[in-house]
Amino acid sequence: MARSPVPSVLVVRPRRNPDSFVEALQARGCRVYSLPVMAIEPLPASPAIKGRILDFDHYNKAVVISANAARLALDWLDQYWPQLPLGVEFFAVGRSTAGVLENAGIESRFPAHDPTSEGLLGLRELDDLTGERVLIFRGQGGRDKLARELRHRGARVDYCELYRRRPLDEHGTRIRGLIADGAIDVLAVHSGEVLRAFLALVPTGPWQGRLTLLVPGERVAELARELGFTRVITAGGALPEDMADALWRCYTGSD
Repeated sequence: MARSPVPSVLVVRPRRNPDSFVEALQARGCRVYSLPVMAIEPLPASPAIKGRILDFDHYNKAVVISANAARLALDWLDQYWPQLPLGVEFFAVGRSTAGVLENAGIESRFPAHDPTSEGLLGLRELDDLTGERVLIFRGQGGRDKLARELRHRGARVDYCELYRRRPLDEHGTRIRGLIADGAIDVLAVHSGEVLRAFLALVPTGPWQGRLTLLVPGERVAELARELGFTRVITAGGALPEDMADALWRCYTGSD
């Protein structure tokens, strides 16, 4: 059902510069507030990270969980491997992560229609990993489902954790004010972790019934409903155009 005028959108994921999602919303006429509730911080150099990078040629496959992991992994690999070792196949969880690798001249396989760990596990190249070594580039404290399933398929799996997520409270007062004033129509959250960080700043209440939540996939949508949100738009992925298009179709009733 169409709802006009064009909505005001609060974007709370870690800041990006430039932010193509914010630009896509603004191009559609949305008023956008970009007020991060979380920051991405690269982990300092450590023997654990250096060891994984130095042993990179011992791995058969490298799995990159996010665009942040891709950028940091490329920085590390460039320091120790000016020429990447032959025979390591790259896999990315989604198109945006694959795009970061592609810009560096690295071809990767990724699930085209399900940019999640579950979608990645559906790729036939990961069906049988007997005797293979897999390195997962990710942030600190991610889910273990992917590694568990890869091990079940026969792989020896190691992590290379390159960044951490730090909650931010510097925008809390302004965010609470915007919510209380009814100035926000849509809250865009790109992960369950970002949603939980947001709720740590804004107490749950009646506002959850009037605010529309825009999320990248069903897993985050399920969490949102569990946390009391009743109006949820589920996009087909976390890419800027997927999120912006889903909002545009639902909110305005237009393609």
